[in-house]
Amino acid sequence: LVCVLDQSADTAHTVVELNKGDSFGELAIVNRSQRQSTVVCKTDCDFLAIDIPAYEAIFMQGGQKTVTDPDHEEFVRSLDFLRGWPIQHLQKQHAKFMFCYFKRSVVMVKNSRASRWIYIVK
Repeated sequence: LVCVLDQSADTAHTVVELNKGDSFGELAIVNRSQRQSTVVCKTDCDFLAIDIPAYEAIFMQGGQKTVTDPDHEEFVRSLDFLRGWPIQHLQKQHAKFMFCYFKRSVVMVKNSRASRWIYIVK
């Protein structure tokens, strides 16, 4: 069970139940942030732990990317709706502009109309 602490009520609530083969913790690696949840097991479990360099090499095509990486900068500059916009500001506000990696067949956002983000799929 993936649980998140509700600090106002000082209780934890379950946000998702994981199944055999599921993964967790990758957002903290990708975003270079502390974990936001705790995983509680109902039964005995075995885990495969992967450190940051190994995760990046396996799942992120060679490592953490930023807007200044040549392939990403070229991609961002090719987007018509950003033409003429100063993309150098995106690098300074990394919390507002980030590259994320998703596994195939994963729902990125359930309702994009309710999201505060703009998703660009490459």
